[in-house]
Amino acid sequence: MAIRMPPHRPTPVPTALTNVAVLLGDPEAPLGGVPARLLLWYSPVLVAMAHDLVTRRRVHPVYWIGVAAMTVAFLRVPYSQTEQWHAIARTILAPFL
Repeated sequence: MAIRMPPHRPTPVPTALTNVAVLLGDPEAPLGGVPARLLLWYSPVLVAMAHDLVTRRRVHPVYWIGVAAMTVAFLRVPYSQTEQWHAIARTILAPFL
């Protein structure tokens, strides 16, 4: 007995993924660059926070913790290139070198 698959329905997901790839790949795009990347990165959490705010009239604290963790994760990349961080890293790694 053969398994019948439902008919294929086209979705906008491939188009959306193409737009994301273009946005992330081309910093000179009209909406490209750091602000657009941050908005794209935070968008799932922001949507969930908005849903919580509308349905429960409050935002769950874990979303604020997530936004703080995501912000730290974003800022670690440029901060890791500073001389201040290199001094901290040398101090931490000195016993092992």
